[in-house]
Amino acid sequence: MESNSKKEPLLNTTLGLVPWLTFVIFQNFISYSASLIAGAATWIALLIFYSVIRKNQVIRILLNISAGVLAIQAICPFLHIPDKFTTVFCEIVLLIFLWFFNNSEHFVKKKYLSKTLQKDKTSISVALNELFYVTRICWNTLFVHLSIVFIYLIMLEEVHLQWLDKFIYKQLGIILIVSVILFEHIRLSIIKRKLYAEEWLPVCNETGRVIGKVAKTVSFKSKNQFLHPVVRVALIYKGLLYLMERPSNYLSEPEKIDHPFETYVKYGQELNDAVNNIIQSRSKASDMKTRFVFKYLYKTPHTNRLIYLYTLPVHEEETMSKIQLKSGKLWTEKQIEENLNKGVFSECFEKEYEVLKNTILMAEKLVFSGAN
Repeated sequence: MESNSKKEPLLNTTLGLVPWLTFVIFQNFISYSASLIAGAATWIALLIFYSVIRKNQVIRILLNISAGVLAIQAICPFLHIPDKFTTVFCEIVLLIFLWFFNNSEHFVKKKYLSKTLQKDKTSISVALNELFYVTRICWNTLFVHLSIVFIYLIMLEEVHLQWLDKFIYKQLGIILIVSVILFEHIRLSIIKRKLYAEEWLPVCNETGRVIGKVAKTVSFKSKNQFLHPVVRVALIYKGLLYLMERPSNYLSEPEKIDHPFETYVKYGQELNDAVNNIIQSRSKASDMKTRFVFKYLYKTPHTNRLIYLYTLPVHEEETMSKIQLKSGKLWTEKQIEENLNKGVFSECFEKEYEVLKNTILMAEKLVFSGAN
């Protein structure tokens, strides 16, 4: 199966606020102009890093917002804003930028996705959703701080203390934004651990070409939204089909009579590897030879599959004994045909049976009739 998807790592997009944060922190220790230079230098360094090394275009959006805020801050000295309110003014500017950005979500997504190759649209869309998620958190955090500042301003003068002024006007906003960055880092670390433990399924088109991937749990909740490749193996022993009851916990047609081997192909896995793995998981033999028969689309309200049917012809009793199947039995053609269209067999099996009967089973019967 051909795959053209690439892994897109999750990235803490709040790092795009680091140039702004550098300026806000440094202005408490050095001159205003020097803190602006420090913020601008941080912006240039991060822009180069995420343009050349990491090549992440989404985080550059927030970096550019930081650059816009720094450009506005450059005119702040000409506005004669009191020193204790410079950090508050910086937060107000960032709040305005984030408000406009969050209200431009549809335009931003349309712009970026229109320039993105089809194979990368899913990863870019996820990254943009993460970006808007964190910018809303940042906006709410800044709004809360500025509300505290406003409440503090209208309080009685006796309450205003020098250390409290410094904490509320200059330090509290920094603490809150740093907390947001740390929160996002912890949240993404937890998500990454869950993603690495998650089983991924390839999303394919009707020709079998892999066009993406999705977590198995997400796909099952979405029912038939995504098309996944599935391999099924018909076990044939001396011209007879070995069939067994599907487990009761299967989403699709539980407790129906079907082939003994069926599995989803995992993301990055070849079809032959999926076939060999499912057989070897129930067999002591490692030299089982399978044959590909055909593939077909199968869609129900619960599942959407591109099914690849294989056969496993077994001619020796010793080989058959190595296959560890307990609950099934061998069926003759007559027994199968007496029970077709009566709800006994799975729908997939009934779709496949006519092809098997007129090809593989017919050939197997000729082999054993000739041997006898």
